[in-house]
Amino acid sequence: MLSLAYFGYDYTIYHNYLIEHIFSPPYLYEMIFHVLMIIFSPVLFMFIGYQDYRKTRFIIELEELTEKWRKTYDSIPDLVFVLDNDHRIVDANRATIELLGRDIIGRQFCYSHLSNIPVTDDCTCLHKVSVDSNMTVRQEVTKTNGFVYDVTCSPIFGRNSRIIGSVNIVKDITEKRRAEEEKKLLEVQLIQSQKMESLGRFAGGIAHDFNNFLTIILGNCETIQEKFSKDEPHRENIEQITSTAERAANLAGQILTFSRKEIKDPKPVQISRLLNNFEPLLRRVTGSDIDLRIIQDSEDLVITGDSGKIEQVLMNLASNARDAMPEGGVLTIEAHSVTVGQGQGNATMSLPEGRYALLSVSDTGAGISEEIREHIFEPFFTTKEKGRGTGLGLAIVYSIVRQHNGHIDVQGTQGKGTSFRIHLPIYSDSK
Repeated sequence: MLSLAYFGYDYTIYHNYLIEHIFSPPYLYEMIFHVLMIIFSPVLFMFIGYQDYRKTRFIIELEELTEKWRKTYDSIPDLVFVLDNDHRIVDANRATIELLGRDIIGRQFCYSHLSNIPVTDDCTCLHKVSVDSNMTVRQEVTKTNGFVYDVTCSPIFGRNSRIIGSVNIVKDITEKRRAEEEKKLLEVQLIQSQKMESLGRFAGGIAHDFNNFLTIILGNCETIQEKFSKDEPHRENIEQITSTAERAANLAGQILTFSRKEIKDPKPVQISRLLNNFEPLLRRVTGSDIDLRIIQDSEDLVITGDSGKIEQVLMNLASNARDAMPEGGVLTIEAHSVTVGQGQGNATMSLPEGRYALLSVSDTGAGISEEIREHIFEPFFTTKEKGRGTGLGLAIVYSIVRQHNGHIDVQGTQGKGTSFRIHLPIYSDSK
């Protein structure tokens, strides 16, 4: 067998070289490392690439979730924002930013007033109450401009159950509260209308029978007067009976007017002409101590109804105004054209949409209280001294206005005068 020695090589030298340079630990480890790198580098590169892919995918999904959450957050129409423990807004949705401004983030905010104010240690807004009590609190906040907000405040807990702020939801419930108030007003108005209708039927039935009795009394009185001469001593008694019966018949007629539901023969009535023709009589009724002022639109307002009934309405209201100003004052009668549409005012009046003639009769007298205003149109209700009024004047006014498909309301407070406002539908040829 051939060997290194055959070719003249010293086997010992070759053996020692292998041991020292090839198989020594430093060189052996390096060789093994390179072999392993050659074998496993593809796997290592695949693992690193997979980790980078997972990280990139996680970032993309996180951004998508963040965008989805922000879109949902901003789509909420209510005000939603987060306060820290220093009353500073750290986050807010779009509705909050649009209402309060983009610079609201980072600013102190006391939302119990829904405005930026300096926060003091004795602040008692819902954020402080919620944080101090560790519970959700809720309250209605009404601003000076009439807006009403439903405010909910809930604490936010961090690590170790430590409160780090609060999340706040502010909902505008102004329209809801207005609708509730309008509903209550309509219910009260319906009850009042039903009560007045029942009283009208009851009073009308009694007045009709009473009027029949008075007709017999007046007829017999007239017959007896014809038989007595002017010098007859009992003729004066018969005349007193006749006069009293006529006054009673007039009262019965007023009650019948109150009980009627509609005008028998309505005709077009020009408001300006009616006021101009009726003004001299109104001035005689009110007297020289009352400054009567009549204000009209340039437009000629025409309604459908009974001109005599409208004059009776003005006369009754003017007489009441005169009695409310015993020491003199100002009585103003105005006539304007208004348009009634959907809204709080129309819901209160329960009128169909359209154009109306607004007649207002205002005085500078003693005014009326809330308690009196609730009963002012009821028959036989009066604030005058005994013997000075029947309590039917305003009840008849109310009835006549209703007969003309209109609406009447009264405004005023004690010591600040009274104003009656009457809405009557304007006449249209197309009707």
